[in-house]
Amino acid sequence: MADFALTIESAIAEDVTLLTNVFMDGFADDVHTQMKTTGQNKDKFANGMREATSVWIQDHSRYTVLKATDDGTKQIVGWICWATRGYEDDTDRSRRKEYSEKHAAALLREAQTSGQDQLGNTTKLTRPHEQILQSREASGSIQQLESLTSEHLQRWMTKVMPPGTICMYIVALVVHPSYQSRGAGSALIGWGTARADADAVFCWVHSSESGHRAFAKNGFKVVESLQVDLDEFSPGPCPVHANGKWGQSTFRYMIRPPHD
Repeated sequence: MADFALTIESAIAEDVTLLTNVFMDGFADDVHTQMKTTGQNKDKFANGMREATSVWIQDHSRYTVLKATDDGTKQIVGWICWATRGYEDDTDRSRRKEYSEKHAAALLREAQTSGQDQLGNTTKLTRPHEQILQSREASGSIQQLESLTSEHLQRWMTKVMPPGTICMYIVALVVHPSYQSRGAGSALIGWGTARADADAVFCWVHSSESGHRAFAKNGFKVVESLQVDLDEFSPGPCPVHANGKWGQSTFRYMIRPPHD
């Protein structure tokens, strides 16, 4: 439960700029995001998020964008984008429940049998040697990192959402730093998990390093992970660490079966 009074409601087109500002503030200390924006115009990065958020808000057939507002200050303190896949046209709840439970259980079993640590099935991302030789510029190394992580995400999406899949998933979640660990994130996540339980579908999320604990609190379990040594793709010294190292960043692929 949040330690302050808040309201969860649908975001509207007029909120896009405020949502973008919360996103930029919320990920300001995330090392992976910092690396992505190194040498890049911050306005360009913000504009990209602004455009994406606008699309999500307008496409009601696939996405639900919710905002959390502090009832005292009337400020937007966080937001989430939930997406649906496949189940809208299926009115048979018992069939949805059976499919979701079986599919989620299979993914969890695979993680338990193949995982070697608490992260489950972990892949360590390394930069191919030929790419190191071909690109010495910051933009080139960052593009390579983005390409490799995107390819890994696409492989996961093919695995978790094969044809005929019925599920919900989280596209984006961010909470302003002043409100992190105060319950706003869980309230936003909880809206979607409650709907998923009512609709008898499983949920999944591709979690950043900073977000996985909030998802775990809300019933998500790690089934696969991608560990990245950011220094292999380093465009230069990290501005926030005294030793100049970027360190490790781990992306966790997490699922939540429907609950009764």
